[in-house]
Amino acid sequence: LKNVTVKTALEALKAQSGLSYWINANDVDMQKVISVNLKSTTVDDALKAILQGQDVRYQLSGDHIVISKATQDVDPKEKKVATSGEMRKITGKVTDLVSGEALPGVSVIVEGTTRGTITDLNGIFSLEVPSENSVLTFSFMGYASQQIKVGQQTHINIKLAEATKNLSEVVVVGYGIQKKSDVTGAVSTVSDKDFNKLAAATPSEMIQGKIAGVQIISNSGEPGAGSQITIRGMSSIRAGSQPLYVVDGVPLDEGNTSPAGGNSYNSTPTDPLAFINPNDIASIDILKDASAAAIYGSRGANGVVIITTKKGKKGVSEVTYSTSLSIGNIRKKLSVLSADQWRQQRDALLGYNTTTNLDPNDYHANTNWQDEVFRTAFSQDHNLTFTGGSETTQYRASLNYTDDQGILKKSDMKKYIGSLNLTQKALNNKVTFNAVLNASEIVQNRLPLGTTGYQGDALINALQANPTWPAYNANGTPFQIGSANNLSPVAMIYYTNDLTRETDVLGDISANVAFTNYLSYKVNLALDYMNSNRMIDQDQKLDYEISNGGAGQRNSREMYNYLIEHTLNFDKTFGVNHLTVLGGYSYQNFQIRDAYVTGQGYITDALLYTNNIGSGNPTMTSISSDADSYQLQSYFGRVNYSLKDRYLLTATVRADGSSKFGTNHQYGVFPSFAGGWRLSEEPFIKKLNFFDNLKLRFGWGETGNSEIGTHNSQTLYTPTPVASAVVGGQTITGLIISKTPNPNITWEKTQSTDAGLEFAILGGRLMGDFDYFYKQTTDLLLAIPSQAVSPTSFVVSNIPNAKIDNYGVELSLTGKAIQTKDFSWEISGNMTLPKNIVKNLPVQMYQTGAAVGQGLSNAYCEIITSNQPIDVLYGKKITNIDSQGVVHYLQTKSGIDSLTYLGNPSPNFIWSLTNTFRYKNWDLNIFINGVSGNKIFNNTAVLLDKTNINTSHNTLSYFAYDNVATATYTPTVSSRYMMNGAYARLSNVTLGYTFHLKNTTYIKNLRVYVNGSNLIVITSYKGFDPDVTASAPFGGNGVNSFGIDNGNYPKPRTFMLGISATF
Repeated sequence: LKNVTVKTALEALKAQSGLSYWINANDVDMQKVISVNLKSTTVDDALKAILQGQDVRYQLSGDHIVISKATQDVDPKEKKVATSGEMRKITGKVTDLVSGEALPGVSVIVEGTTRGTITDLNGIFSLEVPSENSVLTFSFMGYASQQIKVGQQTHINIKLAEATKNLSEVVVVGYGIQKKSDVTGAVSTVSDKDFNKLAAATPSEMIQGKIAGVQIISNSGEPGAGSQITIRGMSSIRAGSQPLYVVDGVPLDEGNTSPAGGNSYNSTPTDPLAFINPNDIASIDILKDASAAAIYGSRGANGVVIITTKKGKKGVSEVTYSTSLSIGNIRKKLSVLSADQWRQQRDALLGYNTTTNLDPNDYHANTNWQDEVFRTAFSQDHNLTFTGGSETTQYRASLNYTDDQGILKKSDMKKYIGSLNLTQKALNNKVTFNAVLNASEIVQNRLPLGTTGYQGDALINALQANPTWPAYNANGTPFQIGSANNLSPVAMIYYTNDLTRETDVLGDISANVAFTNYLSYKVNLALDYMNSNRMIDQDQKLDYEISNGGAGQRNSREMYNYLIEHTLNFDKTFGVNHLTVLGGYSYQNFQIRDAYVTGQGYITDALLYTNNIGSGNPTMTSISSDADSYQLQSYFGRVNYSLKDRYLLTATVRADGSSKFGTNHQYGVFPSFAGGWRLSEEPFIKKLNFFDNLKLRFGWGETGNSEIGTHNSQTLYTPTPVASAVVGGQTITGLIISKTPNPNITWEKTQSTDAGLEFAILGGRLMGDFDYFYKQTTDLLLAIPSQAVSPTSFVVSNIPNAKIDNYGVELSLTGKAIQTKDFSWEISGNMTLPKNIVKNLPVQMYQTGAAVGQGLSNAYCEIITSNQPIDVLYGKKITNIDSQGVVHYLQTKSGIDSLTYLGNPSPNFIWSLTNTFRYKNWDLNIFINGVSGNKIFNNTAVLLDKTNINTSHNTLSYFAYDNVATATYTPTVSSRYMMNGAYARLSNVTLGYTFHLKNTTYIKNLRVYVNGSNLIVITSYKGFDPDVTASAPFGGNGVNSFGIDNGNYPKPRTFMLGISATF
């Protein structure tokens, strides 16, 4: 072996001799470069050659080698004690606190002297000490050191606890990894063993509630739906607020992968990470502050989510098969009137009776429409994994099949995913190749949901529908009354087919060349390709399609993401100094192509319209397409410096050039600085013998937000018949300018400051992180009135004085309450207290949050205004309801109903709590999370108010029996529909049993578990679920909204049975 590290040489000896070794890494320089010949030599000679020049000793016993620091000569003070006859012999045994197993190789030192020894393979030690006042220090890699005074004892048994969690583990920080103990930024990690266990989980759902400062809300309970991830508050009014996703080093495009539908079709954003098999994910790291995220420059303002997939490992090849079966139901149905209650209300309000004045809208049935559209959903998930490898080659391959049924009929998603991760070392380990390939096929059946407007979608109509209608005709077809304003939800589901088929291939190949043991170069090439096709058929039998002859639509979206990166890494220790330097170049090219074909006026419905979309009425067929692209060119660097493994400094800088921005501001520079002080390494702290870890962090940085669209800096020309002209007898369609260009447009900038404290005490049994953060976003991008003689009324521009401030505190705690050989109880929790405020807007307010319902026109429920939280709820405030049922609102001095602030849609307290119990082979995990301080605009309640009785629709029970008079009341945006969004949720409970089958021939490990999710929600909110994130833009101004309930697809309550076996 030439020019290899001591670690590599020991591993080679282990493979050649079959001997395992125990070693304290603090005693041996494992990175020392040596050259040795292991051929035709004894183990003793090989060890001498490998460890030559190091002050260590080794001991061979059976099939183990114990390596430790050599015993040094006794100093003169000890010799004096020895001659006086005071030396005492101490014996004992060292074991693991939890398992009780013996620990070989533990260092046992007499404090203040050089006298010491190590435990043998049975954990036994024997040592002479100078006196009863001697203090023994027990230390072992991966365990917390322990000290004990000898006193009158002659036999001392010690139980060592594992060292502080994650201190020696690594976290992904962007273009590299760092030890947790060396990180200076606000970085949080969730590994696969701590993921939420859910049926058909998405990556975001697996970490929901696990990280302080991160709020994750599912867009809906629909299979394949995405989530809104907010890291330390919303930082933009108009630009995107989602974080940057990086998968195995490849930054993804943040756009919606699903092709759009028409006005009658589901527009809920799908999960951009659905192509990843959750079983393939090793860890998810979140860069929360700018000092950590600035390495991603103009895309880091909303934080960065780094997903690392599992890799192969050397050793015996293993095959793992895991499967789960789950059953799901709606957790809570909304209380609407039954048929009998509806008749009573109609009779009381409209004067109908059963003899002389019959209700013409009573169809004499008794239908629970929620029962007609909801179902019990059955889902399954299967995973097959192959892992193995040698010293030079490691591989991991996996296959996944998921069939996820939705709790609304006809909604489901099937996923077929395959992945391969291959690592190959060459040229005496100087070159390392890594290849990752992930291919997926996702087939999704969707429903007509998410549609705005009074008529609503299938779910809203299931709540509004007349309960006296029958669900089906005598011939089994869905009942309809022949009105486009009174829709049957069963017919909408029965006669609608909405199929999306998406193919995604992510390929990444890299080569790392080690020029020396401290200098390396890496090149990374990647391609992410996505092709999605959506086919929507709405049968001509539908009441609202009869006049159109049915409708078909084929939409497609194709996305390309090309990446090339070069990085140069320098990593070297100079005595007590450690320096790491990273320099890199990145070029990324994104291309998007969309196509839309719509047809109507079909003669027959014997075939799906989308199978022959051109067979409809030619005058009702339309074809359109568009294409978009943007590029990002970047130069970046990072320096990490450590002095005595105690004082830490980090500096990063990134220069981004983006084609999204104007020619005057295409490049931006984003710096950051951070420092850390590991107080626990200071002698004056060590003397306290209290802290296992104590570190202060401070960081500052600047990041950008480039999610503003691609062509706001350019003129947009739109063809229109209004600008047509006749040339040579032919009509030529002209162009108009539909967007005023702004060559000075640039990214929004966010400056972030973070101060943190990390600690661990009681041998790592209590650990915590505390952070204070403050971030301010400037150069907000808004649509403002154009200057005179401009082609359009508005132009998108940066507002220099407008700001958004987010600040607050985060706390994470983990405690090992009980830790014995057979039983352990670990408690972990986190909390965040966030604040948000908008400052210095150039206008009084921006209106957002479109409100829909009968009688509502051009209505909004939220505004963005100075000195208030972003998207503050806004409307009329009810002061009282008089004896006549008349609703009175807060008024101005002149007696006009006034509009006022009605609450903040963002919570001011976010928390979670996890309890993990283990008893022998049993394990139980209970996860609870919640929020408080937020309000929700329940637009579903607007659509279901008691005025519906007048129009033969159904209403919510609690509205039907209140004292509001329908004769005088018209629904409006008011406090009547603003509801408390606080909740506490029993999110996840998992009970499992692991069989350790050491003596079996084929099965190495077997685990069986049961799981329940979304079990109990304690809340006063009256909708399906208080976790809502629907955005309802208003008036085309592109301003974001938040916290509006438009009858979102409910989250199911699920129960799952799973099994995993390793062969």
